[in-house]
Amino acid sequence: MSKFKTLSSLLKDNQFSDVKAESTYSPNKKKSKYTSDTFDFLTLIREWEEIVGPRLSAHTVPLRNSKKVLTVLSDHSAFSQQLSFLEQVLIQKIISRFPSLNGKIKKIMFQTNPRHFREQMSVKEPLKRKTETVEEMTHKFSPVDQKLLKEAEQMFNEVDDDDMKKSLTSLFVQLNKPKN
Repeated sequence: MSKFKTLSSLLKDNQFSDVKAESTYSPNKKKSKYTSDTFDFLTLIREWEEIVGPRLSAHTVPLRNSKKVLTVLSDHSAFSQQLSFLEQVLIQKIISRFPSLNGKIKKIMFQTNPRHFREQMSVKEPLKRKTETVEEMTHKFSPVDQKLLKEAEQMFNEVDDDDMKKSLTSLFVQLNKPKN
């Protein structure tokens, strides 16, 4: 069994069949929440999956709209080529979803950059902050630090949990210690 899908199966999966190439926006249609004259391009990026479907949105993303040309970035030329066959259908689907773009997109240009998608898909570990203990933050002979520790001890003496008391003391010292 082949891992590749036919264009017709992609169309069915991505629901392109519900948009007719001859359809245009008319005021009689149901009002969209995007009818204003201004348009936030990030909204198009966020809703790209709903326009092209989850499979194609994993491999493509709108990049910019300039001079009535929407540029779509793809991770492989095969996706660019397949979507180029659906250019008019995509334009109509975008305009039906965002009526304010009517007349502002006449053509779609596809660019391929696999590196962008590799970077997006790779799971990067979040940066871990080095947490200092109260002993590391303070100096045992500093009068300012000793005063802060005594204030924290008085403030949090009713806290029973030792870990919570250490955390609260640490926060108190961090927030009240003068910056050098």
